[in-house]
Amino acid sequence: MITAHIFAHNPQAIIATIASDHTVEKINNYKEAISEILRFATKNPDYLSTIGIKPSRAETGFGYIKVGKKITNSNLYCGEKFVEKPDKKKAQKYLESGDFLWNASYFAFSAGRMLGMYKKYSPLIYNGIKNIMAAFGNKNADKILNLEYAKFPTAPFDTIIAEKHNKIAIIPADLGWSDIGSWASLYDLLSRKIGGHTVTEGHHVGIDNKNCLIYAKDKLLATVGLEDIIIVDTKDVTLVCNKNKSQDIKKLLEKLKIKGKSEYL
Repeated sequence: MITAHIFAHNPQAIIATIASDHTVEKINNYKEAISEILRFATKNPDYLSTIGIKPSRAETGFGYIKVGKKITNSNLYCGEKFVEKPDKKKAQKYLESGDFLWNASYFAFSAGRMLGMYKKYSPLIYNGIKNIMAAFGNKNADKILNLEYAKFPTAPFDTIIAEKHNKIAIIPADLGWSDIGSWASLYDLLSRKIGGHTVTEGHHVGIDNKNCLIYAKDKLLATVGLEDIIIVDTKDVTLVCNKNKSQDIKKLLEKLKIKGKSEYL
């Protein structure tokens, strides 16, 4: 929708998508990488340009991009394929190969070409966007928006567009990047900041704990000999989770809903 709106005002526009729930520690590297993909997208509008992050662990909660040959007269490389959140075995294989980068979902593209991609790869969304745009300013605009939007698939952009497009350009970047949408990612960020192996907040006393994230708000939490464990203790719920399984918390939330425990979500 935003792309269509921008295109209506400026058909030559180049757009960058930036995630709001990420942290970036190396600001200058970040600015340079964003500028690089914007420049590339301006000169090569048929490409979908993106930034890739060198993986530090076999993460199953992120998408990956396989990196191919370097593009002539450019600092970017061909993106050979997208992989949407692999299982642990595949993620470990990608990490060891050195050929894959995390997909941070920072994209730069031509507004007009992006609409063309939707027309080619997802006519349902494209036609819905056209109908919504045509209704802007009319008294039925909100009704049409709700009707059309309800038809859209819930699949992510990577699946609908990026995985199908055959012209992907990627720049590897060291951004000090974290997607803090999971407890494991939050641990990585905080442990780097404090320079320690175990991150604690609140009332906690521990011995010989390693690579743990422990939050105890209301009562004292005592731990001995834990490794790769996340503990979040609040007034009404205590979460104990293997750090390497933190992405499975989504499954746990679904189970709570099924069991009628939604008040704890």
